[in-house]
Amino acid sequence: MMQEKVTELGSQAILLPENEFHSFRLQFNSLFIKEELNTAHNLALKTLSSENLNSDELVELARCFQLLGDKDNTLTCLEKAIQIDDQNKKAKVLKLELLDSLEQKGQYLDFLQHCLHNDPQEKQYYLLLHTFYTENGQNELAENVSALALSNGINLVLPNVEIEITGDDFPPDPVAIEDPILLSNYLTLFAGRENCYARQWVSDKGKTGYTPVIEPLNPVLIRNHLQGIQTLGVYQLTLKNQVKWIVFDIDIINDYLDDIHDPHFREWVDNGFLQVLNNFDNILQTFQLRAVYEYSGYKGYHIWLFLQEYTSAAIARTFALKLATQIDISSFPFQIEVFPKQTRTSTNNFGNLIKLPGGVHRFSGLKSTFFTLTDGALEPLPLSSLLKKPPLISPSDFLSALCSLQPDFSCNTLDSSRENYQTENVNISIIPAEPSPELDPQWLWLKQRCSALAFICQKIEAHHQLNDAQKKVLIHCVGHLDRGPEIVNFYLRQCNPCDPSDFLKSTLKGNVISCNKIRSYLASENDSFDCDCDFSGKIFSYEHPLIHLEDYVLSSSPFSGNNELLLKDTISRYLDIKRRNNELSETLQHLEKHILELFEQIGVSEFKTPYGVLKKDNTDNNVKLILELV
Repeated sequence: MMQEKVTELGSQAILLPENEFHSFRLQFNSLFIKEELNTAHNLALKTLSSENLNSDELVELARCFQLLGDKDNTLTCLEKAIQIDDQNKKAKVLKLELLDSLEQKGQYLDFLQHCLHNDPQEKQYYLLLHTFYTENGQNELAENVSALALSNGINLVLPNVEIEITGDDFPPDPVAIEDPILLSNYLTLFAGRENCYARQWVSDKGKTGYTPVIEPLNPVLIRNHLQGIQTLGVYQLTLKNQVKWIVFDIDIINDYLDDIHDPHFREWVDNGFLQVLNNFDNILQTFQLRAVYEYSGYKGYHIWLFLQEYTSAAIARTFALKLATQIDISSFPFQIEVFPKQTRTSTNNFGNLIKLPGGVHRFSGLKSTFFTLTDGALEPLPLSSLLKKPPLISPSDFLSALCSLQPDFSCNTLDSSRENYQTENVNISIIPAEPSPELDPQWLWLKQRCSALAFICQKIEAHHQLNDAQKKVLIHCVGHLDRGPEIVNFYLRQCNPCDPSDFLKSTLKGNVISCNKIRSYLASENDSFDCDCDFSGKIFSYEHPLIHLEDYVLSSSPFSGNNELLLKDTISRYLDIKRRNNELSETLQHLEKHILELFEQIGVSEFKTPYGVLKKDNTDNNVKLILELV
């Protein structure tokens, strides 16, 4: 029997069989899922000190450090992996991605040129170098890269994907339509709510919509849908609030649809879709997941992930939202929607639907079509081929990806930028991360002085919702702060629904939203806050909330200054909640009195509710209502 070492990490004993990297993998996954991050980090550091790791194991260990936000040790692992095996492409690509995320352009370019010099037949290196020069405005060097690639037999030109695909280009798949087994597979693969579906309509004025039909889908309906006789949609959540698939719907923003007939705009948008889909496909590959891509027949693409087993809609939505944060659409006029949009439905509420694939969009007259990504290009995928062998995601792969997802280094649990961790002893101390974005002193100062921003925070805290106007105020004001993107994204994540396309990638530049604009956006809420900031004596071109930061000062001790700001903010929130509590108490007393009056008029003393029995209680001659839980 293999001898085991017992190592004390924190308050727990970790069993680590000698020379067993798989044991580390199991222990790390368990600790990470339980969010015992300090212990997981200590275990990873101990494993890094081993001299028996091969190149592939070091790459996997680098991913563990990356999940923990430890950028330095991520880089250390990758450099060790490359030193052991200079042909480890995975380690090289990950190092390039890390250097790029850290915006270390000099090191990134040097290492990329080194990789290309050692492996002149690797197309990906040419693409990365071409992209680097293009993004930095060095178009002549980018052209030189294309010429160098061509001299080595590599063509960097990617085919465009046309958006205006007609039904004639992709006629109905006769195999899928006539084979009863494949029609049955279709019903299973795209299963949704069991007792209804939806039918698309178009009005004489060009408006489109769906009408629910209260009956189950059947093979005859699916055949009609695939033949273009009618277009059907499916409500995603089952009666048990479970799902069999996840979809990311990427569309052109409506404001830009009028430009789609401009050939230059079309070419740009086509390449944009291709770039976004390729980037997302690369992300999926890191989690060992496969997707299929569908041209929706109107203004964008659907990315489908098919689940092997029914999964809770709440878990699927959490997974989808995490994954959506990694889809970068900021460079193009795109928006993204995530399905499932709900986690629960009811008998009378079906939730959101999605158009079933393979049909004709009644408004555009275009047919939806599936594709796969092959060497960066979209290749048509016949529906019959998909139905015969769909790429199903197993529960274990799904759970593994869910537990591993970490959007980027902006959510670090560790801060390795200040000083290196001590590695002399196993029981190292972890340097704490930066304070939570909501505790940023600039933000606390601003929120205490701008009633509009304070009002928006109260809306989030009380209702976990913001309308579009309130989001604009938050984004285009707070987004200009030093930690603006972190603060904005922190609050947007608390909103339901959380739309990843609203998230900020970097600090905003240019003009801050004006006070007049804020007042107009929040006009319907004018009675809820007092906008009476006094900017007299300030030198500025127009009034905006960030003028308050001209008076931003802290005491000689930054800790006492921050604590004072935090105390003021906490007291302000306490008083606001206390005010709302008093208002609710008055409303509650009024309702209780009304219920007792109704009890008296009807002649009953109790009423059964879904939560228990509501009773009139006469104890101590004090008539009140009590709820006996069932």
